[in-house]
Amino acid sequence: MQIDNNQDVLKPEKGGFFSSTKLLIQRLNRNQKRFILIIADAIMLSASLLIAMILRLGDFDLATAARLDGLYLLLPVLGVIVFWLLGLYHFMIRSLSLQVTRVMALGVLIIALTLPAYAYFDPKVFIPRAVPILYALVAFLTVGSIRVAVRILYDSFLISNKASARLLIYGAGEMGRQAASMLSTNPEHKVLGFLDDDPSLQGVKIRGLRVYNPKDIAKLKKRFQIEFVLLAMARISPAEKRTVVAKLVHESLPIKSVPPLSEILDGKSLGALKEVSIEDLLGRDAVAPLPGLINDNLNDKTILVTGAAGSIGSELCKKILDAGPRRLIAFDHSEFGLYAFERALIEENSKDLINEKLTFRLGSVTDRTAIRRTLAEFDVDFVYHAAAYKHVPLVEENPVEAVKNNIFGTKTVCEEAVRAKVKRFVLVSTDKAVRPTSVMGASKRVAELVVQNLHTKSKGSIISMVRFGNVLGSSGSVIPLFKDQIAQGGPVTVTHPEVTRYFMTISEAAQLVLQAGFLAEGGEVFLLDMGEPVKLSDLASLMIELSGQTVLEEGRTGDGIAIKIIGLRPGEKLYEELLVDDNAVGTPHPKIMKAVEKKLSSKQLAELMSELEACVGTLDNKLAAQILRKEMR
Repeated sequence: MQIDNNQDVLKPEKGGFFSSTKLLIQRLNRNQKRFILIIADAIMLSASLLIAMILRLGDFDLATAARLDGLYLLLPVLGVIVFWLLGLYHFMIRSLSLQVTRVMALGVLIIALTLPAYAYFDPKVFIPRAVPILYALVAFLTVGSIRVAVRILYDSFLISNKASARLLIYGAGEMGRQAASMLSTNPEHKVLGFLDDDPSLQGVKIRGLRVYNPKDIAKLKKRFQIEFVLLAMARISPAEKRTVVAKLVHESLPIKSVPPLSEILDGKSLGALKEVSIEDLLGRDAVAPLPGLINDNLNDKTILVTGAAGSIGSELCKKILDAGPRRLIAFDHSEFGLYAFERALIEENSKDLINEKLTFRLGSVTDRTAIRRTLAEFDVDFVYHAAAYKHVPLVEENPVEAVKNNIFGTKTVCEEAVRAKVKRFVLVSTDKAVRPTSVMGASKRVAELVVQNLHTKSKGSIISMVRFGNVLGSSGSVIPLFKDQIAQGGPVTVTHPEVTRYFMTISEAAQLVLQAGFLAEGGEVFLLDMGEPVKLSDLASLMIELSGQTVLEEGRTGDGIAIKIIGLRPGEKLYEELLVDDNAVGTPHPKIMKAVEKKLSSKQLAELMSELEACVGTLDNKLAAQILRKEMR
């Protein structure tokens, strides 16, 4: 195709009739295509009468034809009106379905009834009794043949030159069948069959596509040159999804899934496939919140969330908004973070809701005046303190900033919350606070001790802490790093072959934090059930295979991505823990436990805080790190 610089219009490429016709059809808009279809239907509805009469009489002279001239005009006009009212012209031809067939059948039956009615009112017209039936059959076939022809043209002529991604659908149930139907209209995808674990379905054909045993994936990949597998299974749990993926990843086939039902209902096309993410596999079956624990407590309340632009803080804000608060104050020191969070919320909610319920406050948790004014201005009921520096290597190099933000920032917010007589204060903590080996972990452990000590002095405010491990997809999580390294072709860096971590989805962590806060009676450290720890080397291998690549063994070269062991970073642990003293008791929620741990005395804590305050005053990073490591050992 060429562009005429003088007239700025597209000109057809040289290639003869087919190229010109293809370009002409592609340039027609929807209304123009509909008009052409209406004209074709009108011609066929008129011609069908002639064919029906010939079939009935065996011959058809001109005199008889002349007496029916009114019908040759009436039938097409009436037919187009009937088809339009029935909605036939609103269907996309390349999405032929049973519903289209029903509409056409009903339409031609209505039109066929015109023939005996016409003969009744005009005695000169002779229409044999069998002709209306023959007319309905012929009209149905001719009108339908137009649509079939266009569909064939679309499939074989218009899209024949387009490269289509060849795929198999895992799941031959209702969702899989719907996915196959939807993708059949998408020129970018070519479905070549189904995979299903049900032996009764294997070997059966559904919509013309055979159902295969997933064990044959290696042969099928080679035979059909499969490029990826689409998961289309309704109500599949993360555990079941892991089982399915385990059967496929070793073939270096990317695995995708259909969008969630909520996105489809919001208008997202079923053809908008997404890669199966590691978050999908490491997630767990959702546990329903305790009845009324969140909504009843948050509804019509005023809540302050610090660190609101962060991973956990932003998710807390979203879930709080869903509960219908009177006002939510999103507090963060990052201007860009708050701006990005606001834009994301507006995309997910109405702007009026954001303006009515949400206030963004820019400021630092170390600024006592800003915290005090915010609490007083809005008469805050609950505080969720999620603000913290948490990147282990970065905090290791900046101990004084960790002390200022993580320890004294927490002290400031909690003291001001108690002073303002808030009903509840919840500190969001981390498993790295347990027997910490890093500055970050030690600073969070001191923050926990500070909050526990303030609880003993609180008169009315219920203060608690919630401790959990890594959050999938959060800033600082290893998963975004692995994704970037895989996208760049590797290697994927793992600090140690045996290093393990706990993982939880952001949504589950935020929901459990909210629930734990309302289980508190004061001074508790709640632990979230993180499930089984995951070895990071295994995680890296799975992510590489999910991307459609192979894992290169150490020392080998070739196609694939290597895993490189780089050694533990300063302050990093091989294994994370959730308990300081290995004692925990249950709560009414199956995923929330309560720690029973020793505390520092008020005198010991005061001495520690005094030493740390001196380090902040002199900006002595070395001494601050030494004090934290010594006291928290």
